[in-house]
Amino acid sequence: MPRAMWIEPDIVDMTAASNMLDRKGTRPATDINAVILHQIADDRGSEPMQYKNTRAHFVVTKTGIIIQLHPVETMLWASNAFNKVGVAVEFAGHFATEKGVWWKGNKAHNIPTNVQIEAGRELVLFLYMKHGIKNVYAHRQGYLPEGGYQSGAVNQRSNCPGPDIWYGVGEWAKSNLSLGDGGKGYKLGNGTAIPDSWRTQRVPTF
Repeated sequence: MPRAMWIEPDIVDMTAASNMLDRKGTRPATDINAVILHQIADDRGSEPMQYKNTRAHFVVTKTGIIIQLHPVETMLWASNAFNKVGVAVEFAGHFATEKGVWWKGNKAHNIPTNVQIEAGRELVLFLYMKHGIKNVYAHRQGYLPEGGYQSGAVNQRSNCPGPDIWYGVGEWAKSNLSLGDGGKGYKLGNGTAIPDSWRTQRVPTF
């Protein structure tokens, strides 16, 4: 996409209000090459201040508000194996697996909204244009702890960010921006690869 045709999205700057204790120094800008997609697994509404303690560089709310909590160069312990290279993006909501099962640790049952997906795409495009991002990963690819917390059929981390966010934003970024995701079976550490079921449309509105 030509830069002359690109318009930066509106981003709510909350870098002065976020939790400074989450910042673990800075990283060279040249090391940052990926967007890491997460789901918060909770519904906190659309007021930006409700997210000030979220450990992520950005949050995308269900109403399509993009919130920046920390500078992109900040090191956060948010994405595990991807901490050194990744920009952590949390999507507000508690989203189901491809089988329609929610993690039992939270009673909220959400589906990503169209405006949330669109805002997520705009944010990835922003990071691609401004910071030269080359990859998009699911948090699950870089983290699933041995003996990690299990709840029924759903592990909280194995469904991060969930099929709807991955298809709506991750697969879109691959197709439209030519971002990489490591390829079939790619994972780091105790992570788990993106399943084939996440790569196809599940929610008809996307």
